[in-house]
Amino acid sequence: MSIIFSVVLLVSLYIIFRINKYYSKQSEKKFNQRHQEIIQNIKTNWNRISIKTSDCQIIKYDTIIDKNKKIDVFEKRTFLEVLNKNPHRQILINEKRSKLICNQKENGEIIRNFEKIVLIDTTVFEFKLRIRDFIDVYEQKENGEEYYYIDLEFLDEPFDSKNYS
Repeated sequence: MSIIFSVVLLVSLYIIFRINKYYSKQSEKKFNQRHQEIIQNIKTNWNRISIKTSDCQIIKYDTIIDKNKKIDVFEKRTFLEVLNKNPHRQILINEKRSKLICNQKENGEIIRNFEKIVLIDTTVFEFKLRIRDFIDVYEQKENGEEYYYIDLEFLDEPFDSKNYS
C-alpha cells in the first residue's frame, strides 16, 4: 500500500513539475514578446537624444544580496529553491552591477543627466560602451512628468572583433 502511494505521489509531483515548467516557459515567452513591443513603441514614438559615449560614465555599483530573502513575484526560482527556503538562513551572493550616468550637453554645458543601474560587470560594460560613439536615450513628456529610456540593447550583442579591426 505504501509503495503504491509513494509511486502515485512521485508521478504526481513529476506531472506538476512538468506542467509548471511548461507554463513558466509560455509566460516568459509572452513577457519577452510584450517587452519587445513596448521597446519598439518607445523607439518609434518618443523623442530620441543621441549622447556621446565620452559624456557617459560608469560607476561600480556591486552589492551583496540574500538569495533566501522574501520571494519576489518576478524573480525566477525553481520549485526546489522555493521548497528549500529557510527564513532563518542567509545565502549571500555578490551581484555585479554598474550605474550608467549619461550627461546631455548643449554648448559644452550639462543640461540633464540620465541614469540607469544595470546587472553587468563594470569592466564588461565599460568595454562595450567605449567601442560605440553614441548611446540613444528616448524621452517623453506626459502630464508634466518626464520619462526616459536608455537603449542598452547593445549589451546583449556578442562582441565580434572583425567589426573593430
